[in-house]
Amino acid sequence: MANTNPTTLTAGFLQSLWTEGMLKYAEKQFMLKNLVTDFTSLASGGASVVKVPLLTEPTVADAPTDSSALTFDSGDSAVGTITLDSHPYEARRIEDIAQAQASSDLFELYSKSLGYSVAKGVEAEISAVIQATVSGNTDIGLPAGDAMTTATLVSGFENMLSNNVDPVAGDLFLCVSSGVYGDLLQEEEFSHALKRGDGMNPNVSGALGMILGMPVYIDNNLAGTGTANAECAYIFHRSAVGFAYAIEPRVQSQYNLEHIAHDVVADCVFGCDALNPNLIQNFDYV
Repeated sequence: MANTNPTTLTAGFLQSLWTEGMLKYAEKQFMLKNLVTDFTSLASGGASVVKVPLLTEPTVADAPTDSSALTFDSGDSAVGTITLDSHPYEARRIEDIAQAQASSDLFELYSKSLGYSVAKGVEAEISAVIQATVSGNTDIGLPAGDAMTTATLVSGFENMLSNNVDPVAGDLFLCVSSGVYGDLLQEEEFSHALKRGDGMNPNVSGALGMILGMPVYIDNNLAGTGTANAECAYIFHRSAVGFAYAIEPRVQSQYNLEHIAHDVVADCVFGCDALNPNLIQNFDYV
C-alpha cells in the first residue's frame, strides 16, 4: 500500500470553498434571521453577551422663551441583553474530501446539508424566543374550531397599532403554521383575487403575499395542529427581537487517521432575545 501523508490530505481541505458553499444554502434557508435586528457588529472580540440600549419614546417639550437653558434627557434608558450561547452544528465524516471537492454534484449535496442544518438551528431558536415571549401582549386564542379568522387576526394587528407601530413602514411581519396558512387561504378577504384588490390570486398561486400590510411567512416551528395552548401564529416588529453572532457560520475540518477520513463540521455561535415584548403578538390554539 502506498504511503499517504495525513498532512497533505488535511491541506487538501479548502475551507473557504466549503464555507462559501455552506453559506450559499444557509442564506436561502434564513427567514426569521433576516427579519429581526442584527447586532453582530457589537459582538466583536469574543463577547458572550451584547448590551443594547432600549431607547424609550422621548417626551417633547416646548422651548423656553425666557432664554433659560434647554432640559436634556439623562440618557438613562433601559438596557436589553442578548446572550450569545446558542451553538448549532452539523458534523459529517467524508472519506474522500478531494472527490467531494472535485465533483460539483457531490459538493453541492454536502454543502446543502451543512447549510440547512446550521440555518435550521438559528431559525428554530429565534422562533422559540418569539413564541416564549409572555411579558408583552396577552396571547390571543383562536375561536371555536381552532381556525384563524379575519377578526382574530385583525385583533392582534390592532394590538400592534396600539404600540405606535407604523403599518406601512415594512417592519411588521406575520408568521403562521401550515395549518393557519391553510385557514387564511379559506378567508376570501385574503385569498379571493377580486376581494384582495392587489392583482394577486392566492387560490391559484398558493402565495398569500401580504395581509394587512404584513408579509406572510410559514414557520414550521409552530404547531400545525390544534394542540391546546400551543402557539400557531405570531405578529412581530423587526425591532422586537435582537440577534447577534459571536461566531459567524463556518466550516472546519481535520483529518481522522483512525477512520482514514476528514471530519467536517459546520457551526456558528449566536444569541437572540426579545428586546421589546410589546411588539410581539402570539396566537394560540385553545
